[in-house]
Amino acid sequence: MPVIEILVAAGDRIEIDQSLLTLETDKATMEIPAPLAGEVQSLAVKVGDKLSQGDPILTLLAESAGPDTPDVPEPSA
Repeated sequence: MPVIEILVAAGDRIEIDQSLLTLETDKATMEIPAPLAGEVQSLAVKVGDKLSQGDPILTLLAESAGPDTPDVPEPSA
């Protein structure tokens, strides 16, 4: 799915569920929400890039986990 809009930039502070970017399909557009809160360090995509599920979209300096933070599995070594 192609990226048609990027809604955050490096240095932005984001909240859980804040929209990060907009993708377009043949029938609809969809916004991709943030799974964690923190500061955007860098973007890995640009407008026009085609993404698949699981592709990285940004580097995030996440806030420390709190009671409302969803569980995110640690990468396996």
